[in-house]
Amino acid sequence: MPDIKKINQIDVPLLELKNITKRFPGVVALDHVDLTIRQNEIHLVLGENGAGKSTLIKTIIGINKPEEGEIFWMGKPVKISHIKEAYDLGIAVIYQELNNVPCLSVVENMFLGREHKRARLFVDWKEQKNRARKALECVGLQDIDLDIPMEKLGMGHRQLIEIARIVDSNAKFIIMDEPTSSLSRTEINSLLDLMVDLNKRGIAVLFITHKIDEAKKVGHVVTVLKDGKNSGSTVDVNTVSEDEIIAMMVGRKLEEKYPKRSVAIGKEVFRCENLSSPKFSNVSFNLRKGELLGIFGLIGAGRTELARAIFGADSLQDGSIFIDGKEVIIKNPRSAIDKGIVLITENRKEEGLILIHSVLENTTIVTLKDFLNGPLLNNKKRNSRVIDIGNKLRLRPTDPRMNAINFSGGNQQKIVIMKWLMSGARIFIFDEPTKGVDVGAKVEIYTIMNQLLEQGSSIIMISSEIPEIMGMSDRIMTIYEGNQTGILDNDKKITEEQILTMATRRK
Repeated sequence: MPDIKKINQIDVPLLELKNITKRFPGVVALDHVDLTIRQNEIHLVLGENGAGKSTLIKTIIGINKPEEGEIFWMGKPVKISHIKEAYDLGIAVIYQELNNVPCLSVVENMFLGREHKRARLFVDWKEQKNRARKALECVGLQDIDLDIPMEKLGMGHRQLIEIARIVDSNAKFIIMDEPTSSLSRTEINSLLDLMVDLNKRGIAVLFITHKIDEAKKVGHVVTVLKDGKNSGSTVDVNTVSEDEIIAMMVGRKLEEKYPKRSVAIGKEVFRCENLSSPKFSNVSFNLRKGELLGIFGLIGAGRTELARAIFGADSLQDGSIFIDGKEVIIKNPRSAIDKGIVLITENRKEEGLILIHSVLENTTIVTLKDFLNGPLLNNKKRNSRVIDIGNKLRLRPTDPRMNAINFSGGNQQKIVIMKWLMSGARIFIFDEPTKGVDVGAKVEIYTIMNQLLEQGSSIIMISSEIPEIMGMSDRIMTIYEGNQTGILDNDKKITEEQILTMATRRK
C-alpha cells in the first residue's frame, strides 16, 4: 500500500454540504450535517449502522430531498433532484451491492443506459469496446474478455468493471459505499491501491466503510456521524487513533473489542464424520456444550457450503452427523431446526430475510406455532417478545411494524439473529456474523454470542477476519480448497501467521 503524503488543498471545495437536515416519519435521519469534500482528497465517512451514512449518500445524489440546508458544487449552490443530475455534474456511486446485470456482457454493462450510437439508431460496438478497453486498463483489467457475461466473473472483477464505467464517464467525485465488504484480502488491497491511483489522477473519493484499519491506510481526512449528526469536526486521519475514532462513532470507549466470557465447556453435543460434497471432502470435527468453534478459510475454501450442508440446505454425498452421541439424518432446514441447529447466513438479504416484510413477520416466521391461541395468533404476545429481544440487541428503531428493507445492514443482521434466538436452538452456525457491521454493533453481536454460550448453547462461527477468529474462538479449524487442514486450541501461543499458513495449503 503506497504511503499517502499530505495533499495540497485548493481554496474552493469540490462539494460542500451545509446544515443538511432530512426527516422521515418519526426519525431525524440527518440533523444539520456539514460535509466538505476537496479535490485530490480521499474523505472517510464513518459511523455506526443507522448513523445516517446511507441517507447522506442518497441526499448527495438527489434521491432524498433535504428539508433544510444547502449543497454547493465547485462553489456554486445546486439543487440535485435526480440521480442523473448528480451524474451529469460528475458525481458517481459504487454501492455495496453492485448494480450489474448478470446476464449481460462486460461491455454491455459498461455502457448500459448510455450507449454510443451511429446515426442515432445503431449501437457503435467498435467505439464502445475501444473506450471500454481504455477504462478497464485504468483498473487493471486490460486482458478481460469484453463479451463474457458478468455472472461468470467474481465479485472483485465486477466491482472493478463498475469503477471502469465511472472512469469512462469522466467522474470528478466517486462515492464508495462499503466497497470491500464482499472481497477477498487480495481484492481489498487491489481496490485500496486503485482508490489511491484514482485520487492521484484528480478524482475525489468519499470512502464509507466499517473497517477503520482499511480506512486509515488510504484516507486523508475523516468525518464521523452519530445519530444523524456530526460527531466532532472533520479531522486529519493522521492525528487520530483507531480508538479515538471508535469513541466518536459509539459515544464511548470500547474497553474490549472481543468481550471476555467465562464458560465451563461441557460434553460433546455435535459431531460430524467424513462429511463430503462437491465443494468439500472428509470433514470431521466435534462441538461441545458452551464452546465456540471458529472456522477460517479463504473465499472459495468451502466454508459456507459446509455450513449449508450441516443445516440441510445443500445435500451431502457422504458422511454422518451426530447430536448428543446419536446419529441423525438432516434432509432439509426444517429438519435441522427441529433438531436444534440453526444457520445465520452470510447473505442476509437473499437468504436471511424477507425484505418487504416487517420485523414482526421476519422474526416469528419460524416460531409462529408458539404464538397460537387456538386457531388465532396472539399478536400482543408476538409484539412483546419481538420488542424485548430487539431491545436486548439494540435494534434501531425497535419497531416491529417496520419492514426489514428500511433498516441499515447491521440492523438487518440483528433481525436475522432475533429470528433464531426466538427458536430456542442449541447449536448456532454463524456465517460471517459481523459482515457489513460497524465496530459498536460487532461488540453487541459478540456479547449476544457469549450470552448464548453462557446459557448452554454451542456455536460454529465462520469468519474471514483472523482477529475475529482469534478473539472469539475456543478452537480454530482451517479449510483449504474444501479440505480440512487442522484444528487448533486457541491459546496464547497461536499466531495469525500460523492460522493463515494452515488455511493456504494442504496437509
